[in-house]
Formats: sequence, C-alpha cells, structure tokens
Amino acid sequence: MKKSSSVGLRPILVLSYKNHAIDEFLVDLVKTERSILQSSKMIRIGGQCQDSRLVKYSERSAYDSYSEVKAARTQVENMNHLKDSIEATMFGKMSSFMAYYQHAFHDTDSQARKKAVTDATSIVMECIVKRHLLLSLDEQDEGEMVAKTPGEIATKLGFLGLCDSGDKSSRQVSKLVNNWDGSMFITALLNGVAHYGQEHWGDVVMRWLSGLYPLPPCQFKTSSSELCGKLSLSTDCTLCHIHRCSFSGVDHGQCKSPCKNKSSHFCIDHGCNAANCPRSRIPIDGQTFCHIHSCKRCLELDMISELANDVPPYNVCDKHPFCMFPVCMKYPSSLEENYCKEHSVVLCRSFTKKGKQCKKQARSPMMPYCADHAHLASNMFQEVSLSKEENTSSLEVPSPKRCPFIKKKGGQCKAYCAPGAAYCSDHSEIVRQGGPSIQTTPTMTTRDVFEVDDEDADIASLSESNHELEGQHEQLSKSYQEPKDWIWNTSLENRWEACQAIISHLHYLLSEKALPSVKAAIQVARKELQHAKIRAKAKAYENKSIIGGTMVGCITRLESIRKTRPFAVIVEEASEVLEPLLFSCLSETTMKLEMIGDHRQLQPSLMSRYDFEVFNKVNVSMFQRLIEAPQGHEVPSTVLSVQRRMRKNICDLTRDFYSDIIEIDDHQSCHSQTIGERSSSSGNRLIRSAATQGREIPGVMPHLFLWTHGGSQQRSRVGISRINPNEAKMASFLAAYLVECGVPRSSIAILTPYKGQLIEIRGHMQSDPQLRPRRLLSRDPDDKDVCRLSTIDRFQVRQLRWLSTSPTSHLRA
Repeated sequence: MKKSSSVGLRPILVLSYKNHAIDEFLVDLVKTERSILQSSKMIRIGGQCQDSRLVKYSERSAYDSYSEVKAARTQVENMNHLKDSIEATMFGKMSSFMAYYQHAFHDTDSQARKKAVTDATSIVMECIVKRHLLLSLDEQDEGEMVAKTPGEIATKLGFLGLCDSGDKSSRQVSKLVNNWDGSMFITALLNGVAHYGQEHWGDVVMRWLSGLYPLPPCQFKTSSSELCGKLSLSTDCTLCHIHRCSFSGVDHGQCKSPCKNKSSHFCIDHGCNAANCPRSRIPIDGQTFCHIHSCKRCLELDMISELANDVPPYNVCDKHPFCMFPVCMKYPSSLEENYCKEHSVVLCRSFTKKGKQCKKQARSPMMPYCADHAHLASNMFQEVSLSKEENTSSLEVPSPKRCPFIKKKGGQCKAYCAPGAAYCSDHSEIVRQGGPSIQTTPTMTTRDVFEVDDEDADIASLSESNHELEGQHEQLSKSYQEPKDWIWNTSLENRWEACQAIISHLHYLLSEKALPSVKAAIQVARKELQHAKIRAKAKAYENKSIIGGTMVGCITRLESIRKTRPFAVIVEEASEVLEPLLFSCLSETTMKLEMIGDHRQLQPSLMSRYDFEVFNKVNVSMFQRLIEAPQGHEVPSTVLSVQRRMRKNICDLTRDFYSDIIEIDDHQSCHSQTIGERSSSSGNRLIRSAATQGREIPGVMPHLFLWTHGGSQQRSRVGISRINPNEAKMASFLAAYLVECGVPRSSIAILTPYKGQLIEIRGHMQSDPQLRPRRLLSRDPDDKDVCRLSTIDRFQVRQLRWLSTSPTSHLRA
C-alpha cells in the first residue's frame, strides 16, 4: 500500500455488502501489509465480525480500551451487582430463614436442628447489621437515601453488596458480624449474660434461638457487701455451688437457702450454731449443734443438746459433767456430786510393808491415797497425765475428709464429705440411687452455662404448633421489636417471630428506600456509559489508515466517519450493492472510488420490492451501470484476464460467459499445482503415491462430473426449504472418502441452495458413527481444519481443491 504526500494521513474507507466478504478482504490486507499488523492503523466497524483474526481491530476493542468507557462500564456492572445483591437479600433471606425454622421445629434429627439454628443465626446477625447500617444512613440523610450520582449510591449502599466469591456479605457487614462486641445490637441479651464474661454476640443469639436460658449470678453477699458474681446452679436457685446450703433431705431434696457465712457450708436452719463451725447440725428436730459440738449426754437422754465444752469423746455440757476421777467417763448421780458411784468411796491404793493393800480411806477419788501415803500422789499424776494423753490422741476427732467422687473429666470433687457420709451432699444422692461412679459437675464456662427450662420439652416438641409463618412483610415490619429490647424471658416461638419481624423490616427498608435509589442510579450510569461510548467511538476513527465495514455499518456511523475525511472508498463485491446505499457513503472529501466485483454474478435485491426492481431498475448496481455505459460515457476499468482458481476443463464452463469482455487465460499453476500443496495439513499420502503424483484423486478421475441418484425430495422442517436425505448421505460420504485419500479438509467445500439441505448434511456428518471419527466438521469456531459447508449465496470462494454441490432438483444454473 503506497502513500501519496498529497493525500496526507486521511483514511481509506473499505466497504462491502456482506460481513464475510469484508472480513476476507481485511484478513488478506493484514497479511499483505505488515505495518497494519504491527500497529493499530485499521478498524473494523460493526459488531458482526466472526473472524477471530480481526478481533483486535474491531470497533468494540477500540473504544473499550478507553479509560472513560471502562470506568463507566465498571460503574454499571457494580450498580447491577448491587441491585442483584439487594434483591437476593430481600427474597433469599426470608425464604432461607423460614426453611431453617421448619428444620428447627420439625426435624427429628438433633444434629439437623442444631445446624438449622446455626444457619438461621447467621442470617439474623447479617440482617441486624444491615438494618442497623440502613437506619444510620437514614438518620444522617434525614430520611432521604437518594444520592445525585451512582458513585455516591455505591459508596453509601455498598455494604449491601455480596462478594464475588459467593453468597457472602460485604467486608463492612462481615466485620461487624465477626466483631465480639455486639452491645449496639442486642444490649438486653448481653446484659443478661454479663456475669459470664466476654462472649461473642453471635453465640448469644444462637443460644437465644435454641430456646436456652442463662443462669443468673449468685446473690450471696460477702463480708464487704458485694455479690459473689459466680454462676448460680439453676434458674430456680440464685446461688452458686459454694454458697448454697449443702444439706440434702430425703423428703425435700437439697436446701436452696444461702450459707449462713463464708466459712460455713450450711444455712442458718441446717448449720451448726457453734461459732465458725462449717458442719451441719444433727438432723433431729430441735437440735442446733453438730455431732461435734452437741452434748452427747443430752442426745442420749433425747433432750435438746447444749453446747459441749470439749471435743469428743469429752463433748458434754455443763449440765452433764463427767466423773472427776481421772480417765473415768461416767456421770455423777447428781449435779452436786463430783464423782460417779464407783469412785465416790475410794480406799488407799498404797500397800503396807508386808505387801498388803492399805485399808485406810483415801482423801478423794482424785487422790486415792491416805494421809500416810500422800507422798505417792506425784507419781500417780504423772501416770494419769500420760494415760490421758494416750486416750485423747486415740479419741481425737478426725479432720473433715474430701469427697472421693470422681468426675467425668477425671478430677476429684473438691467438696467435703457430709457428717457421717462417705460423699458430699451433692453426690450422696447420686451414689445412693445407684448412679455412675463418675459424674461431671456443671462446667461453669461461657459456652456451657445455659440450661433448658425443661429438658424433655426441646425444640422438637414444638412441632405441634405448625404455624405458617409466610412472608407478610408489611404487617411484621410494623410490629417488630428492636433487637436491643430482646430479653431472655421469652418463649421460643416469640423469639423466632421477633427474628422474622427484623428480616421483614429489613425487606421493607430495602424495597421502599434502597432499591429505588439503586435503580435510579443504574439508569444514570447507563446514560453515562452510552455517552462515554459515543465520545469513544468518535475518537476510535481518528488516526486510522483503514476503516473497513459493511455498507449498512458505514451508513449508521456516517457522521463520525465523515469527520475523518476519507479520501478514497473501496467497495468489495460492488455488483451486489444498491446504488443509493453506495452514494450515501460518499462525501465531499472522496477523491477516489474503486469498485471491485462481477456484474454478471449476483445483483442487488430488495426483499418484497419486486416492483422496484422491474420498473425502477433498483436491482442494477452502480458498478454494472458504469461498466455497461454507452460509448462516449465509459469509465476506466480493468478486467482480470488470468485465473488461478480452476483447472482448465472446469474453467471452460465459464469462458464463453465472458468472451465478449475478455479472453480468460489459465495461469501456469493451474497445470502443475497438486492437491493439498498449499495446505498446512499433511493428510494421507495416498494421493502422492498414485500415478498422477497428486494431480488426481484415486477413484475419481474426471475433474468435473455429475452424480445422479434416485432419492426423493422432501419438505424441510425449516420453513419452506427442501431436503433430500439420500443426496445428503452421498455428499457426506464423498467428503469422507476425499479426506481418506489425502485431500485436506479445509480444501473441501459442500454447497447447497437450501438451508434445510445444509442442516441435513451437517446432521449426517456429526451423528453418523462412520463419519464422526473423520472430524469433517467441528463445533469449535476457531478450528480451520474442517470441511466448508455453506449455502451458495453465502459462500466466499477461497483456495479449494474440491467443490461438491447438493443442488436437489430445483437448482438452476
């Protein structure tokens, strides 16, 4: 392609009537002109380009590369994604929540119920956060969410979008959902479990939906008048396991009263009245002391025991003292006497010199010696002291023992055994009922500190209710309760209804405020994209050397193309172009018009305008009119006199058709070129091994022949077209035979005048088990190593080695 200095850089307009014709012309131009291949000096206008080799030169690729168009398109895509996300939230969340509701209340599998509650919790948390953010925006904008530009809408309502990876919330929503502190959302619920320590607010919502109740804090007041703060044992008893009375009765169960002080394990009614005694009183009506501090003589006499003055076995009160005789544990006959009957008259324990016992009376039972032997009293006191120490040590009260009960986790119970029992008060009842020897006490952790109001009445027991909680968004949104006001003293059904009301209120906010704003912003964004495309298209034609496209495509962009001031117009297949269309593509800057075509082939046509063709001669192209101009009005023209496409005997069919114009000669290659010479596919070597050395096909010696058959013609399923199944099979198997002989697939063309016959042939090639392995056709549009199957009027001749026609009986020459 040569450039003229007088022309400058103005483009050349290359036009054709059909898309495939202009594509073939531009592909050849790219192959010939390397400068076009290495630069972006060419543009293919229109959107019907089917050739992958021209994609980089297409009009769409040209204006899509502009940053303004990219930004506008991205904005439209983001707004559409935001609208889809809002609609998915509106209709998807409620339906999913109701499905989880059915599983949670009616499923018999406990694991399935737990999973339903977990999934429902995720939906509720997300809806709470989105509703909170929407209400915050509503307060900031004073009830108006409408923004001026799509960018403002995307910034304000971007948290409603879903991530591209799936049905996941935006980062802003996910951050608030995953945040531990949920005091801004469920204030009352978190206050109800504040004594458990810090816990994720999602776990609290999940337990709330599970129908569980938190244990209250222990109400026992310490010496500093502060509450204990530990977890109570149950919802009925507001005391922990340390400050609850350890007494357990047979008729009334374990006492629920608080311990009387910090050091005691029993309440005022069941604890020993002795100072700082941690033991329980004797379980007999009227007794106020334990077995350590009770007078054993009072107990023997079935009296109300007084406080004992000493530890066992000397635990007697002032009213029942022991005999004052050493080591004697008998009682005097009366309070006035100090000795028992046995020791009231005592003989001297000494012996005479003759070895006989002294018969004199001792001074007292405490000094069993007479006046003569009083000097022996000191030895007696030493013996009594040693004897008393031995008896005291042997009768010393054992220290309280730890409960030997072993928990499930392997640890020993830390409580002390009840008086006279082998286990503590908590585990005595379990062992007595024949329970397991290993039992786990309640674990006071933040994740296992809830108990069901009734263990038998779990979620499955609510299946009898069977309420139809279908979406009535307007009614629920008006009666919803703020999540901040949710409390623990609520029935399970009311809890789920409260969550459903929150989702319905979110639906109301999205449908009435957010979605209309987004839809309005989408319309604005689309207009901005359209304007950006128009500005980009105007720039796309600038500085281009070649502008190629169809005639109709040029007319639709006529103003933009004329601004480039094209100096030349080249028309391919000019004999098919209507003269009015061609005239409209010319401008005042057109300096050269070149038309390429054959006026003795197809002519222009007007659908359903036969009268225009007959009377107005519209079917005569400008190309034909100028070629056939009368003498004196001729225009410069050139006719090709050498053909390179056909062999001599095939070209002889058309020579006489052009004899009045020019004598057509055959190029030298027509006499020497072999089949498959210009094809990149090696194929089968059967042709090369034949005697003709690739000039002929074995079994098909004539270059031109007519193959007749007796198959009947039928009506096609496509419109009013015609088909001949027998002829379709003949053409398909003939193509397969040519491929087996070594003819490249890309060098074989099968033409038919009917679209129905084309579909019939394609069906045979793709479905017949004998033809499918030959790969005559392919579903891949980029696969070029296939046979060419087309109707006659849409076929563009290339370098072919074999042309087969399936004309049926109505084909006219």
